[in-house]
Amino acid sequence: VDKRRWFHFWDEDNSNALDKSEMARALIKTFQLRAEKIEEIGNIIDNIWFLFDHDGSGVIEMEEFAAPDNFADTIIQTLNFNLRMA
Repeated sequence: VDKRRWFHFWDEDNSNALDKSEMARALIKTFQLRAEKIEEIGNIIDNIWFLFDHDGSGVIEMEEFAAPDNFADTIIQTLNFNLRMA
């Protein structure tokens, strides 16, 4: 629920931006995905990255991540959906 805390937890290099590998690791751990899903999550990230990297910098900065209806909200909505379906 705390977008900024989640972001900073997974920002391993403290760059105030998440690159694709940091985001992949964060999603794998957050959604507790099995090893066979790792390649799939990488492909998904590659295909949707442009939707969330508004400035085309190749990383997602905090402002992009936490903006309304952006990556953070997508993660929260997915987690809430998964909890309802469980």
